Amino acid sequence: MEHQSNHLQRVMQLLGDETRYKIFEILLEGDNLCVSEISSLLGISTAAVSQHFRMLELAGVVGKKRNGQKMCYRPQLEEPAVAAVAHLMKAHQPAELIT
Repeated sequence: MEHQSNHLQRVMQLLGDETRYKIFEILLEGDNLCVSEISSLLGISTAAVSQHFRMLELAGVVGKKRNGQKMCYRPQLEEPAVAAVAHLMKAHQPAELIT
């Protein structure tokens, strides 16, 4: 139980950064997106996006998969802390954005 609590705290801490929050939000809407796609959507460099993904991956928030020369990511929703945060984020979206 303490491990789950610590993991939830770590996930929330990482998503406290506005850019990482936006990246996670985008992944929840369009699973398995590549660094270049996220970079384009946010208008920031691929290097910056890659650094954010590295932090999210090390914390177990996202998983990655190579797609040719591109690295694509998805939220690790099988992790209870990640699923809890994702559920909370979806519950607090404006009604017109919920699918």
